Amino acid sequence: MGRLKEELHSRQIRRYSRDDKYEIVGTEIKKRRKNRSQTLEALSENVCSLSYLCKIEKNQIEPNKSFLREICSRLELSDDKIDYLFELKETIANIIKAYLVEDYGFVEYAFVSGEGLENYRYDIIKLAYYISKKDIRMADLINSKLMSITTSMSDYDLAIYSIFASILAVLKYDFKEALDDIEYLDPKFIGKEATLLKATLEFKIHFAMNMADTPTYYEIAKKLSFEYGYYSSIESLNYYMAHYYIKNKCDQSFESLVGRMSNKKLISSLKCIYAFFNNNITAVVNIDENLNDYANVLKMLCINYKDAKKLIRDNAVDYYRFDYDELLLEYLSLDVRKHRYDYILKKGLPLATKYNDKYLCDYFIYELSTITKKTVGYKSFLNAYLMVNGIIEKEELEVAENEE
Repeated sequence: MGRLKEELHSRQIRRYSRDDKYEIVGTEIKKRRKNRSQTLEALSENVCSLSYLCKIEKNQIEPNKSFLREICSRLELSDDKIDYLFELKETIANIIKAYLVEDYGFVEYAFVSGEGLENYRYDIIKLAYYISKKDIRMADLINSKLMSITTSMSDYDLAIYSIFASILAVLKYDFKEALDDIEYLDPKFIGKEATLLKATLEFKIHFAMNMADTPTYYEIAKKLSFEYGYYSSIESLNYYMAHYYIKNKCDQSFESLVGRMSNKKLISSLKCIYAFFNNNITAVVNIDENLNDYANVLKMLCINYKDAKKLIRDNAVDYYRFDYDELLLEYLSLDVRKHRYDYILKKGLPLATKYNDKYLCDYFIYELSTITKKTVGYKSFLNAYLMVNGIIEKEELEVAENEE
């Protein structure tokens, strides 16, 4: 059990924590004072008693506003920053809403507004910001910092942090960890928007892993979107579900769902993706409508292979990792049979297995059997081996290469 999952499990997140605005203020004052090597005596001098300041830092009292502003002023905290401290919980709630509608401008605003603060709630905002920028290196640094202090977080903050830790795990293709990070969240106690973001995240992770229960999670996320009034999110959910039907060759379900959609760009993109994976290149080429990034790259592979290959290899496409199969596109950008063979064995299959992506595992196994012209029995053996061992080991690579 991972550290975050263990902490969540120990608490079970069964209640909202108290209104802890002053807890964050006390934490901020203590950290800033220590970072400036300032004593309690020096900070409290001519403002309040030493014991009073101790109680503020330990979050034992609601501080007098005039005392608080004087103490914060000595720690170089402006009135705006003090006000922002008291609004951090509401700011995080608004960041959750921004993530639901994929409007990351507010996330950047919240990040900039709080620059210089030194408490874990602002660190959660920083994590959300770096994730929105897909800056994995910085997000990892903030995540490590937060992971080390989970026991000191309020229940609510721990729950919200776990959601963003899960999103970060998805960006790193660690889908199992992403599910672990949110497994013990109780929807009854994290608020409507956070509940919906959790449900949407669970659905998209199951989609990414191509799991059989993906439709169940789709229905849960769609139902909550209706209940909470996030109607614009439903088209996005429909897009992923239709994509799931493409992966699993559920043609009737695909046609039925696309027929109920209204977003023309998503509809055209899905039709392009469907045609591509059904080897209907003529249909792909003849789709003139505006396409999303993933569908556009697939179309370029058919009509302008050189440019498409450059886009893929330069990683120049802005994408959202749930529907943009990076391993698949890397493979499709290889035009030499030997290179494709090596890629499948040394990168494609091992990583697809590590990421628990059953669709890509099956795809690469089929491609390998086609390239090597092996029998169905060979494909079945390789598939079974992957299920048991997780990845192809060096000895098996050598056997496969010698057999070619």
